Amino acid sequence: MIEFIKKLIATLREELQQYGEMLARLDEQQQLVIRRAAQAALQSVPLIQSQSSVLTQARETRFNAMKELCTQLNLPDSATFKELVPQLPSDYRPLVEALVQENNELLQRIHQRARQNHILLTRTVES
Repeated sequence: MIEFIKKLIATLREELQQYGEMLARLDEQQQLVIRRAAQAALQSVPLIQSQSSVLTQARETRFNAMKELCTQLNLPDSATFKELVPQLPSDYRPLVEALVQENNELLQRIHQRARQNHILLTRTVES
């Protein structure tokens, strides 16, 4: 079972890294829009779309690792982290909880930044 826990932790770390990369790309795009570099801002869109694909793959890999661990723990495939974490050995709970929390916080920041960028890009195109 420890092997499956370690695999889940690795996939959570990879997902976190990809969220960080997405946030960096969105921050860069926002700076381009603020500096009124409209053409460069529009050219950043494919880079963000590409990172979105990488992020989707990282999430899918993490989801599969989670399903495998759930199987090992005799939990349903649809179990949430809230249901999964208490079933883990106590040594692993804080790390998994921290990684899940960091991923969730970065995801919220990404959604917020994406909304801001959408508004800024819409205004840029209009002007």
